[in-house]
Amino acid sequence: MVGPEAFEDLVEGIKSLINRVPDVNMVLINKEGSCFNNLDDARVVLSEIQDPRFQIRIDTDEFLASGEDVVEYTAAIGDRIGEVAIGCGHKFDIEKEYKNENLINDLFVRLKSLNFKGPVIIQKNSLPIEESIDFVREVRGKIQKLIS
Repeated sequence: MVGPEAFEDLVEGIKSLINRVPDVNMVLINKEGSCFNNLDDARVVLSEIQDPRFQIRIDTDEFLASGEDVVEYTAAIGDRIGEVAIGCGHKFDIEKEYKNENLINDLFVRLKSLNFKGPVIIQKNSLPIEESIDFVREVRGKIQKLIS
């Protein structure tokens, strides 16, 4: 079920869980085609659920697939970012996207300005494990240069 009712159910469910379980943290992930799939949705959810234990994941793969501006979304979420995922799923080519734009550089500049201290996840899910490990090492090296 996707639509206003599903979105309302999502918000109410998160509120209920956060209120009933004091030692839980939640990170919600934007998902193309779901009831939570854009910056407007994130703004509404964050205004409804102001508890800092509730955060949102910045997922470059999902944002690019849904046409969201990753850096704008990151700036808007600010201190409610729970984690950042830099990935390549089946929807786009990470090398093409990240080489043709300064997306990763701009993202890390924004994260540094927000004093983000959370986890950064690098994912590539379309290669055999051996190639994925090499890919992640290469991307890690590029990211280390950006943040140093």
